[in-house]
Amino acid sequence: MERKRVGGGPVKLELGMESGFGNPLGRNGILTWVIFLLWWAWTGSVDCLLGRIPGVPLPEKPSTEDLTEIQNWKWNARKAKKINQERHSLRCDTEIKLSVARKMKDEEGFYYPHNLDFRGRAYPMHPHLNHLSSDLCRGVLEFAEGRPLGKSGLRWLKIQLANLYAGGVEKLSYDGRLAFVDNHLDDVFDSADNPLNGNRWWLTAEDPFQCLAACINLSEALRSSSPHTVISHLPIHQVSV
Repeated sequence: MERKRVGGGPVKLELGMESGFGNPLGRNGILTWVIFLLWWAWTGSVDCLLGRIPGVPLPEKPSTEDLTEIQNWKWNARKAKKINQERHSLRCDTEIKLSVARKMKDEEGFYYPHNLDFRGRAYPMHPHLNHLSSDLCRGVLEFAEGRPLGKSGLRWLKIQLANLYAGGVEKLSYDGRLAFVDNHLDDVFDSADNPLNGNRWWLTAEDPFQCLAACINLSEALRSSSPHTVISHLPIHQVSV
């Protein structure tokens, strides 16, 4: 198995929360929109994505002295506390990721130093915002140096979008995944043009923020008079066959 990419070079993170968003289909648009939507989700509009859900209320202690009811109350209280602790941890983790993203937003590009383990596997040293982390992190990272899509790149961009949507689509043949994307081009364009108030098709993906970034990049390419020459900065995971 081999991993290839459409773009190359150092990683670049572009945010636009403080400076306005401009054209969502332009060079600065992909990650600008994605980071805005991360903020939008974090403020409570997409609770299911980032865990910003009200805490589970603790059950009241029963007034009875029945041992069975008291034991059930203890189990329910312990379960509620565990859920609240997990959600608090998720909120803190998200806050850190967004904080790092804001601090890096003005950099033209940056590299990730890596550690190698005894097997030769490389792991990024930065723990909070890296390309091996969650969909939230991967959705705001791209290569600083883009490359033209070309015929092969446009095809793999569609396959990447199908893989990110998942839900069984990623198990189809390559032709099946290409057909899936072609059959949902209206949803792709709607997600790119109106991610907040449209039909929010991208939110039904298993990796929604990466899916949105791919939708915007694909929309830009397909609307171009020369799709194969559009510069892409997205990482594409490709399997050699």
